[in-house]
Amino acid sequence: MVILVCALGLVSCAPAAEEPAGDDKSTGDRADKSGWPAAEVERGLVKGLALPIEPYLQTYPEEVALQHAKNVLNRACMKRFGFDYDPPAPGNRPPHSYNAANMKRRWGITDPAEAREHGYRLPREPTGDWKPYELQGPDANYVFDLTTASGQKPPAGGVYEGDRIPEGGCRGETDRKLGSYDDSLAAKINVETFQRAKQDPGVLAVNHKWSSCMKGKGYRVGTPLEALNQAFSNGTAKASQAEIAMAIADIDCKKSTHLIDVYFSTETTLQKKRIEEEQLALDEQKSKNETIMKRAAEYR
Repeated sequence: MVILVCALGLVSCAPAAEEPAGDDKSTGDRADKSGWPAAEVERGLVKGLALPIEPYLQTYPEEVALQHAKNVLNRACMKRFGFDYDPPAPGNRPPHSYNAANMKRRWGITDPAEAREHGYRLPREPTGDWKPYELQGPDANYVFDLTTASGQKPPAGGVYEGDRIPEGGCRGETDRKLGSYDDSLAAKINVETFQRAKQDPGVLAVNHKWSSCMKGKGYRVGTPLEALNQAFSNGTAKASQAEIAMAIADIDCKKSTHLIDVYFSTETTLQKKRIEEEQLALDEQKSKNETIMKRAAEYR
């Protein structure tokens, strides 16, 4: 189930990359935004739909702006110690979803045009040659975040080239200046309601209708997420004609059974209840995050 939730984009399951993007020479505004995900799904069965939790989730533009600000501050700090800090600009390796709700594929594939061309695959696969930015040399790594190589001794007295290293290194200094963006409660509700909805009687009933529709088209799958899992289990890099046919049938059955309407209504109800229960905490996190984004905007 963890793999499936990762594939749907409801949580980030990629390994944490050390400062993967951004610098003070290439702002988010200068990045190629043509491939950025839209705030609202523009076509398919979930066109225009938005869940109640979304205003509390970090967006991709916010992520880019925050990364840019971090790199401006990191660059200035590292320069004080005589080190270059030149990672690539942020915003040039966009995800497929605007936020962690991942509406376009939250309940499996929903775009007929994409299904006809790519089956269950994503239209734009991640590039395999990308590597996280790496600082050169043990001294630079230590000044950045106090990382020490095997056998390396930290600078005496926490001083390097006559300048005292900040607590936590340059990364620590940057985090203190900006603050830590935290949408963890919203992210928890996002995943929690997604999981709980699968046990709702209305969802179970519509899954049965969808499964019967698929059986009538020659496919034996219990739920749309099983179909997604099945499609990715064949190990091929490109969608076959058989997969494309199944994907088209999947969306046709979603449409005829009104599956998306049921899923969306169910999760909306669950999320409204959870938001009401956690309103104060959610508003507090959101207010703090807005303050952090205002600080980040000062470094554009």
